[in-house]
Amino acid sequence: MRSEAKDLDFEINLLPILSVLSICICFLLTTAVWNQMGFIGVNQAIGDELPTNGKVPDSVIFKIQSNGYYLIQWKRGSDSSIVSEKKIPTRPNKSWTSDAIQKEISSFVLGTKAKTVVVMPDVGVKYGQTMTLLDQLKRLSVSVGLAPAIKFDSKPGVKI
Repeated sequence: MRSEAKDLDFEINLLPILSVLSICICFLLTTAVWNQMGFIGVNQAIGDELPTNGKVPDSVIFKIQSNGYYLIQWKRGSDSSIVSEKKIPTRPNKSWTSDAIQKEISSFVLGTKAKTVVVMPDVGVKYGQTMTLLDQLKRLSVSVGLAPAIKFDSKPGVKI
């Protein structure tokens, strides 16, 4: 009686593994392109370091208020005093068209000759409003920074 020897050669079907691998590679390549396209480069707006020459440059502060207005302030660099201030709506209304708002933002920023623009949204401001303003300011070829809003409780020093 002779026992039959088992065949030790296994066949592994590689086609499903290669199909899944190719789908994963396509997905990763596609998402890498989307991540690069959705990128807006902004700087840290508030920091501890002074410029190397010791002079603090003039800056423009955009406060996006939750009541639907931009409060735009031009601050003198040396003493941080407010030189000029303007309040315009964030969205078109009866007296302000979309083009008029964009033109007012451009003329104010370019008229100050400030190299730095800081965007400070209030707590209730929607993300889309902030991104729209950042996009408009980047087109003006100025350095744009973002300073997040901090809401304080009635007790001093307690952050919410």
